[in-house]
Amino acid sequence: MEQFSKAVLDRMAYLEHADRREPGEGTIRLRQISKETGQFLLNLARTAPQGEFLEIGTSGGYSALWLSQACKERDITLTTFEREPYKQKIAEETFNTTNTTIHFIKDDAANHLNKYKHIAFCFLDSTKDTYIPFYNSIIPNLMPEGILAIDNMISHKRSLREFIALVRQDSRITVEEIKIGTGIFICRKTKLL
Repeated sequence: MEQFSKAVLDRMAYLEHADRREPGEGTIRLRQISKETGQFLLNLARTAPQGEFLEIGTSGGYSALWLSQACKERDITLTTFEREPYKQKIAEETFNTTNTTIHFIKDDAANHLNKYKHIAFCFLDSTKDTYIPFYNSIIPNLMPEGILAIDNMISHKRSLREFIALVRQDSRITVEEIKIGTGIFICRKTKLL
């Protein structure tokens, strides 16, 4: 399994176990991606052009560990955003215990996205009501052949109906639906725009 350190593999196993626990006293469900989805995103990120790598919705840092491997191979740093304090604490612990180089911004990505003009890859996995505004901020700054991967496109299909219609009619991108985990849309910016 990839070239992950023991510390990263141990933390991944911890987060996988924590996410499977039933919600109860003192437990928080992180609702993170599956291991299969993590491997898929790593391979997908490897196909992105040169540019900035972003993640919106860090949660406990599980997906960031996968994506940071693609960044490490390119000698760049993943920037990830999380606005929920309880998730920020878990993610910070993830990055500290694994010694993973991440630019971790503990704030709403909406307050920062205007700074990123050369996005090569972005993974969007935040609250579903933010998908349209984030999409509208990311797509104009996505590099030619750049990738926006969006999670929960099957599991939340009904609540994301308006968003799905917006994406499917956008001539600036090509869209592919991948039936992995909770479903991912891969939006790739066309070369001509």
